[in-house]
Amino acid sequence: MSNTAGQVIRCKAAVAWEAGKPLVIEEVEVAPPQKMEVRVKILYTSLCHTDVYFWEAKGQNPVFPRILGHEAGGIVESVGEGVTDLAPGDHVLPVFTGECKECAHCKSEESNMCDLLRINTDRRVMIHDQKSRFSINGKPIFHFVGTSTFSEYTVVHVGCLAKINPLAPLDKVRVLSCGISTGFGATVNVAKPKKGSAVAVFGLGAVGLAAAEGAKVSGASRIIGVDLNSNRYEQAKKFGVTEFVNPKDYNKPVQEVIAEMTNGGVDRSVECTGSTEAMISAFECVHDGWGVAVLVGVPHKDAVFKTHPVNFLNERTLKGTFFGNYKPRSDIPSVVEKYMNKELELEKFITHQAAEGARVSGASRIIGVDLNSNRYEQAKKFGVTEFVNPKDYNKPVQEVISEMTNGGVDRSVECTGSTEAMISAFECVHDGWGVAVLVGVPHKDAVFKTHPVNFLNERTLKGTFFGNYKPRSDIPSVVEKYMNKELELEKFITHQVPFSEINKAFEYMLKGESIRCIIKMEE
Repeated sequence: MSNTAGQVIRCKAAVAWEAGKPLVIEEVEVAPPQKMEVRVKILYTSLCHTDVYFWEAKGQNPVFPRILGHEAGGIVESVGEGVTDLAPGDHVLPVFTGECKECAHCKSEESNMCDLLRINTDRRVMIHDQKSRFSINGKPIFHFVGTSTFSEYTVVHVGCLAKINPLAPLDKVRVLSCGISTGFGATVNVAKPKKGSAVAVFGLGAVGLAAAEGAKVSGASRIIGVDLNSNRYEQAKKFGVTEFVNPKDYNKPVQEVIAEMTNGGVDRSVECTGSTEAMISAFECVHDGWGVAVLVGVPHKDAVFKTHPVNFLNERTLKGTFFGNYKPRSDIPSVVEKYMNKELELEKFITHQAAEGARVSGASRIIGVDLNSNRYEQAKKFGVTEFVNPKDYNKPVQEVISEMTNGGVDRSVECTGSTEAMISAFECVHDGWGVAVLVGVPHKDAVFKTHPVNFLNERTLKGTFFGNYKPRSDIPSVVEKYMNKELELEKFITHQVPFSEINKAFEYMLKGESIRCIIKMEE
């Protein structure tokens, strides 16, 4: 591939010309990489809800024309000035957040929020010269979160690339560059459920299933899935979900349902929907005294989190997380190794992602929460032991989970971006030790509202970005986890389509039929 170094490459790319309209396969020109940039040949990419969210442009600033895509795997074609740790031929995972390794955040063991390369959804050009590397007939085509993987070739800042084991199958481990790591990391890195604990997972989409998997791996004895779609329960069982709660089935808050189920609440909850209601439920369904709720889902820009302060005074903890607290470059390679070592199953995530983290953490109960009950069966592959569809209750799902887990789950991970789900994930963790991790990306106007007592009751609410992984430092190790069979990636992959049929991936996603759909660039 090095014979094209320094030259403009013409290739195919799926261009989003306007909000909500089908992507168009166009021939684009991809300029050579500039200082601290790398040009990558994308071999496999997939569709994430975040791509759909910005494609619809209903809750964020519309930026078009644009090349979307941020979950992929590829090979370095050429490198720009100053790049020393990557070379042509290296296998890499582009990551939507970065790790410069120089700022205070990158040097801290507690953060993965790089000052230079932190995700910026409004950024449409490269940092070096504020220009796009994509064009059609001289007209610039904008970048998306620094990756733009819906193109056969893309240009990425070196800090947003995780170098991984070349033996790791890119069609499988590429799911670690976004949702799977976000959900899995939210559970194992932030919620940290103890063996035998009860965990509630709000939102059983890809991120939620990965969160459930993390609870299962952690040894949770009960994993309660909470979702408005009861059909998701069956799928969630594959990810460790042991019980399911559909908030629509109750006439009381789902956190009350969970508290009743768990004798006061779960030990941990993870909110993956982005719904403020779910966030509140996730926090309020954790047990007082030790419950921790982790918020993952991204809420609406105007969302407000409201909860009674006593929830905090009763020793519940509310935490947020970004990318599962993984540092992309430092941590993701080790996660890949978990997959290689059979410690993490990725295949079951690839269908038409995020309980896996809960399973790997050894959680005894992984409760999947989703509005689609059909997801439960698939979620079982990721360790989900129980399922909750909020639509099945007339009360907040955090109440449902609290009832299921005698006061709340130990940990919860919210992976939907719904503020309602975030609140539920926070409020369904047990007071005293419950931790809720928020993963899902909310609407730009979303507001998280919860009573301060949820924190006073010793619940912890955490947010995580990319599972708290530092892209360059961590992603290679995650790949090694896959290589060492510690992490299963296959189960996350449910569908595959050729690049020319990329719009089918959108159809699968919008219909809720897929976890991850692989888009093969070369037909």
